Amino acid sequence: MNKNRENFKKYSNDLYFHHLLVENERIRTLICQELILDREIVSTKLKNAQQYGKNFYEKKLILDILAIDDVGDLYNIELQTYGLNEEILVRFELYNAELLRQQVKQGEDYTSAHVVRSLIISYGHILDNAPLYKCHFRMVDDEHHIVYPFNRMEITIIQLEYINQVINEMTSFNQLMYLFKNKKHMIKLK
Repeated sequence: MNKNRENFKKYSNDLYFHHLLVENERIRTLICQELILDREIVSTKLKNAQQYGKNFYEKKLILDILAIDDVGDLYNIELQTYGLNEEILVRFELYNAELLRQQVKQGEDYTSAHVVRSLIISYGHILDNAPLYKCHFRMVDDEHHIVYPFNRMEITIIQLEYINQVINEMTSFNQLMYLFKNKKHMIKLK
């Protein structure tokens, strides 16, 4: 198999994921809905439709998706094929903080800043001390178990390595994650 085809196969999950979310509002909304349980999301729109390099070695491989829902909340969605190390996890915190800052910079007062939610879908690279399919993080007082009252940032990590934990709860979202975990969309590439 030639080198370009091999590189494309390594890169294909990211490409497929990106195109799926850019082109399919229903799938994009399904994924965003997984992050918010207290209301139904009516619609989502892309806030970025950034392009990516033409091959695996080009710089600026921007494949994450930034979506906005019908009430203005923001969703940063990324398929993570590299390790969940400190650098990557801090990067997501900074993405969220920057998205909050940009809202205030655009003239909104602090209290009207919309919630920013990040979803990291991780392939085979797991969090230390967290052998769970879904980990949801937000600011909490650990000692008293009190959630920060005006939380504007949330990060959820889906660890595909642990998909079997929800195999009996196959919601539409979990089915999609199962397909990614088992690379069912890549059958024709082999």
